[in-house]
Amino acid sequence: MKTSVIGFPRIGTLRELKFTLEKYFRKEIDVKELLQTAQTK
Repeated sequence: MKTSVIGFPRIGTLRELKFTLEKYFRKEIDVKELLQTAQTK
């Protein structure tokens, strides 16, 4: 059986989008940097 957790991004080889999203939530980066990472991964 395969399961998934909604809201848990595993995008990128090293889960770059997940870590970038966490930085955004901690207000370490702005939305521009978040969108730039999302577009490249």
